[in-house]
Amino acid sequence: MIGLHVPLSEKEQHPGLKELKGFKERFDAYSFSKKDDGLRPWVLENLKVMEDDLDSDRILVESIKLAGNVILPVYPKAAQAASEVRGK
Repeated sequence: MIGLHVPLSEKEQHPGLKELKGFKERFDAYSFSKKDDGLRPWVLENLKVMEDDLDSDRILVESIKLAGNVILPVYPKAAQAASEVRGK
């Protein structure tokens, strides 16, 4: 069993992953990238591998699935909102 107490309420903002996705969009938009039949698939395949390696949210999800018995904290927003309303 794995037990974690890590705030996971928002998706991770990885600057390297964001930059890679931006490069991929620019590469797709660049007309020269469509002219070389061998280069384009190679670049896109390697970009995908780098994106997968940098996507720690995806890696965490896959690790949780493999572990099978993981306890994660839950912070229900509805309960928090209700307690804030009662406190006012």
